[in-house]
Amino acid sequence: MCFYEPETQVMPISYSTCPSTTTGYRLQRGAKCYEFILNERKDWIDAQMDCRKKGGRLVTIETKDEEQFVEQILRNYNYHNKGVWIGLNDIYKEGTFVWDSGKPVTFTRWGSGQPDDFRYNQHQDCVLLYVPHHYEQHHGVQYAVYYGAPGWHDQACQDGFGVREDEGWICEYYESPSRKVPSN
Repeated sequence: MCFYEPETQVMPISYSTCPSTTTGYRLQRGAKCYEFILNERKDWIDAQMDCRKKGGRLVTIETKDEEQFVEQILRNYNYHNKGVWIGLNDIYKEGTFVWDSGKPVTFTRWGSGQPDDFRYNQHQDCVLLYVPHHYEQHHGVQYAVYYGAPGWHDQACQDGFGVREDEGWICEYYESPSRKVPSN
């Protein structure tokens, strides 16, 4: 089954002063620096450790505009038909989602039927942003074509029971020392 959603516009970005410890695709937007690690695969726990080791956190998506920005960048890097780890999780209390950064949850974009918490005898406590497959043009309007449900999906945080949960991920950092990512 395919789902269609009109393409949205995103704000311009600048390529500038992200931390030198980052190794992925680095982009800055406002005070936040994003590192897109798309050529490696890790489970959520290892992705979280990678971001923290470099002084950041798994990305916190606070608005629809920011989510559209992240999706647009992923499409620009041809990252389609797969998921990327974000910082949202309910590891500590089932059903109570929190950001890895400690910021309050003010925006979500769950895929259809999500969060569903359970698959293959694994609790699903960590969140993937699922990226659409491609775009098509219909009557002069460009639409995203999805194979699977677009949006955010809860998944197992680590591999287990013969199921691999390794995906790309996005770290976030802040441009100035006065706006560091909160520590837990």
